Amino acid sequence: MQLGIEICSTDRMRKALERSPFLRGELFSEGEQQYCDGSRFPQTHYAARWAAKEACLKAHGLSPVAYDLSRLEVVHDEGGRPVLQVECPELRSDLAHANHGRDPEIQLSISHERDYAVACVMVK
Repeated sequence: MQLGIEICSTDRMRKALERSPFLRGELFSEGEQQYCDGSRFPQTHYAARWAAKEACLKAHGLSPVAYDLSRLEVVHDEGGRPVLQVECPELRSDLAHANHGRDPEIQLSISHERDYAVACVMVK
């Protein structure tokens, strides 16, 4: 079992997206962008999604620069819980390799408040 955790400042995320609007498309899927931009505080939800992606990569000992992170997507299951979907073939392959050849079972928990978002990923 592996564990990854990441915290992200919502203000830092807001500033990064204002300086470089193209980051939305490079780091977040269309679905994530619609969800975040449709919320009252988009930067909070963007920060939570970034933290989830980073926590997943940390749990596997992987670097974010090697992958198309817009294809590692936070979605919600039928119960409204956040779930990570891995659509990037290279990342899917590296995750399985890091998990001894098995497709990993990824459990995600995210939380946020005004100034910070945090995500914890556990991989079985």
